[in-house]
Amino acid sequence: YYPCFFCKHKDSCFLKYLKFELLSISTHPNNQVYSLEEIQSLSLQDYLALSQKNKPMKLYKYFPNLVENGRNYSIEALENNSVYLQSPINFDDPYDATVSIDVEEFAMNRIEYYASRCGYNLESHWDYNKSIYEFSTYLYNQLLQGKTLYDILNVREKTDDLADITHSIFANQLNVELIEHYKDNDAWQQAFYKAIHEQFLTLKKHLIGYFRVSCFTTTPYSMLMWSHYADSHKGFCIEYEYPAYDERYKDLYANLFPVMYSEHRISVLEECIRHIDHPSVRAR
Repeated sequence: YYPCFFCKHKDSCFLKYLKFELLSISTHPNNQVYSLEEIQSLSLQDYLALSQKNKPMKLYKYFPNLVENGRNYSIEALENNSVYLQSPINFDDPYDATVSIDVEEFAMNRIEYYASRCGYNLESHWDYNKSIYEFSTYLYNQLLQGKTLYDILNVREKTDDLADITHSIFANQLNVELIEHYKDNDAWQQAFYKAIHEQFLTLKKHLIGYFRVSCFTTTPYSMLMWSHYADSHKGFCIEYEYPAYDERYKDLYANLFPVMYSEHRISVLEECIRHIDHPSVRAR
């Protein structure tokens, strides 16, 4: 497959960070085996240049030729010479194009981050539960002194800053959960868990929804693809010629490259944290 990736936000630095992480795996682009070390030694520009140098002259896409919601998108693609870019959220494979983030590692990072915003130092040998308990005790004592969570977490409630908006949402969620579980002995633990988990789910949904994808193949003779993507051989296959280099097609060249398969999922936690705490990087 050759997927075509497009980000909804133009000139996104975050897209470049994430794309490089996804490239850093052992793979078989252009029918050639590349080791992890060889891929990691390449810059994004080097990898794209390599992909262009070895690109196939023609690509193919299978269509089912079915009417959906009163429209035949297959015929429209043929008549209009257009390609639909799908959201990965709608893929039938739940692992396709998803991001790999360790939930526990993410939660610990969030606790450490918000503790640092308060000027509270967590001991390096504390585990997650111990960190939550000690940090919660600190926050509780601060609240007893008449401070609000916004004051303690150093969050501005009314702001246009993207990072502050994210942290304000977290403070709101934490406050709501504390009110809901105030009678429970582990109210703080539950509140932190739910607020962090909500932030985690929102992040994953946003990242997956950040891209639009269309997939192509290098052969029109795949029986499996005719069966699966062309309505059991009743559809058709369109051949696309790869255009010669032209400035008009620079976005296509930068976003069309071989799919890489790996036995290991690459964690993108660092990029995701940057996405939350430094949104100006991805917004430039």
